[in-house]
Amino acid sequence: MPRNDTVYANGMMGGRRKAMNHGVNMTGRTDSRIGGGGAATGAGVQLQTCVGALSGSWLRNRRPLPAAWGLGAASPIEMRFETEAQVDDILVATSEDGFVAIQAKNRISLSSNLTSPFCQAVSQFVRHWLSCRNGDGILLWNRPLDQTRDRLVLAVGANASSTIVGTLADSL
Repeated sequence: MPRNDTVYANGMMGGRRKAMNHGVNMTGRTDSRIGGGGAATGAGVQLQTCVGALSGSWLRNRRPLPAAWGLGAASPIEMRFETEAQVDDILVATSEDGFVAIQAKNRISLSSNLTSPFCQAVSQFVRHWLSCRNGDGILLWNRPLDQTRDRLVLAVGANASSTIVGTLADSL
């Protein structure tokens, strides 16, 4: 008998919510984003795919999320890619009614340049937090964040600077 935990590209998974059609976001509007980009985009998508595969393995094997995330025994029950959320690379729903929003950045270093990948990621985290703070919960994830069950995660690639990997991680 097949399990109900198949990952759908640009869609939902699991039984709690209905799977979406490709290219339609949670609001029911057609997603107008069109692929493109060069080598940097390709590397970012590859990292996103790897992080998604790792998260998917936790989901498939019913494993808890990493202990370093401080979510106790919470395990993934659903995951989506390229979502309508502000932190949009991967959105993971947990067994504890929480959400982990993941932004994947392959090459990232500390920078005050507002167009840098680091500042873009920080901006996405702030906008996500504001969307949740002001949200009505209709999308399930867009409700005030709860430090006991929700996380915003910056997943970085092997080419990330040591300042990001060490110092920033330690400070958070």
